[in-house]
Amino acid sequence: MISASKPEYSFARCKEPGEFGVTSVVLIGLVSTEGDALYLLIRYVDYETGVVEGDHIYHSLEEAFESTRSDYGIGPGDWRSLSETEIAVVDAQIS
Repeated sequence: MISASKPEYSFARCKEPGEFGVTSVVLIGLVSTEGDALYLLIRYVDYETGVVEGDHIYHSLEEAFESTRSDYGIGPGDWRSLSETEIAVVDAQIS
C-alpha cells in the first residue's frame, strides 16, 4: 500500500458516484524535496481512457483516505496497487 518512503500508486473504483462523474481514483504517495509526505489524488471520469476530472494534494494519508471514504465510499480494502504498465500511463498523463 501507500507509504512515504517512495512513490507508490494505488487505484480504487468509486462505490458511490462522484459529484462530477468521478468513477475511480488513483492515489500517489510522494516525498517532497524537504522530506515531507504528500499524497496526490487523481479523480477519473473514465480511468480506462484517461479522462481526468481533477486532482487534489493531501498532506496526510489519513486525510486522503477519509476524503475518498466520505466522497466516494472507498474503504481500506478497496485499494489495489497499480502495475508498472498502469504507472507508466498515469505518469504520462500527469507529465
